[in-house]
Amino acid sequence: MVSRYAQTALCLLAGFFVHGCTTYLIRDRTIYQTSPDNKMKIVVATVGIKPQLRVFLEHESSRRTLFSDTDEWYMRFAKLYWSADSKICGVYVSGLSRTLLLAFDARTGVPIDAESVRSKIRDAIVDKYDLRDRIRANPSFDVFDWTGTQEAVNAFAEIGSEQRQ
Repeated sequence: MVSRYAQTALCLLAGFFVHGCTTYLIRDRTIYQTSPDNKMKIVVATVGIKPQLRVFLEHESSRRTLFSDTDEWYMRFAKLYWSADSKICGVYVSGLSRTLLLAFDARTGVPIDAESVRSKIRDAIVDKYDLRDRIRANPSFDVFDWTGTQEAVNAFAEIGSEQRQ
């Protein structure tokens, strides 16, 4: 028979283990960027134990869902984009097994051709992570492929792509 002290110790250890695991697993991640006119905010979030990816547009006190994916997303790298006139917003997210490029009309929330923001997001990543010398040294260097590397993941964790909550 297990002593009362051993039972208590096991319960405490189990409690610490469960708390430690669930704290990590449930930890939601939110990244956002405010529009140049400071009226809107594009928000990318992963939510839940099997994190689902959500993209929101916040304006004053309202929040509109622009995109939602119920598959499991572990965000490793992200870059958000606003056009200078705050009319278009874009999102690039790299997860464990895939990437996503999205663009929206910020006034209506309607998806637009994601290729329309690709070069702007690419240039922003090059500038933020100081990749110009690599591109000069290797013209075939692919910035979007780079975002899937451990180096990029570490740089994103250290420098951060956008503001975080």
